[in-house]
Amino acid sequence: MLEIFGLGKLFIDCGDFVLRPPNRFDRKQWVMIRNYNYEYLQPFEGRWDDYPTTDDNFKFYLNRVTQKNGPAMGFLIFNKKHELMGGINMNNIRLGMIMGAELGYWTAFKHSNKGIMTRAIGAVCQYGFKILQLHRIESFIVPENIASQRVLEKNNFTFQGMVKEKFCINGQWRDHLCFYKLNNLI
Repeated sequence: MLEIFGLGKLFIDCGDFVLRPPNRFDRKQWVMIRNYNYEYLQPFEGRWDDYPTTDDNFKFYLNRVTQKNGPAMGFLIFNKKHELMGGINMNNIRLGMIMGAELGYWTAFKHSNKGIMTRAIGAVCQYGFKILQLHRIESFIVPENIASQRVLEKNNFTFQGMVKEKFCINGQWRDHLCFYKLNNLI
């Protein structure tokens, strides 16, 4: 069951896990899990210049995804034991005539392939469509990340095509597959 609670105290309850914006008290767990999962996450992410991940990296992330009316929103995924399992960001949120956002996400290795991210992305898309009234949500995946492609397909994202040199991953501009989902609620 999905329940979304308020804009002031954003909290998405997915039953056996919750999504909520990060706060300063998440620093220690976020830094630890990102460092522990470095080898698993690093091939797919753009910023690992500062490995090991530090408190400053967390402060940068926290500032970027928690600015009121900013261009990004972050959600951390916690199980019922309050263990951090991963995160989802809605980046480049554009309102007005575009009404769109780009979705980025990661899961700790020990929580991967359990359907958690599939359900979490579904919940964040529902939030984006119902609450933010977005028209389109996109996600860009490196071609070798088959698991992420499957997660998007299970959430009824449509493959649009290849985008040349979309993001810089480990110092190289990489081609990405573009997937999108349209809001069928409006």
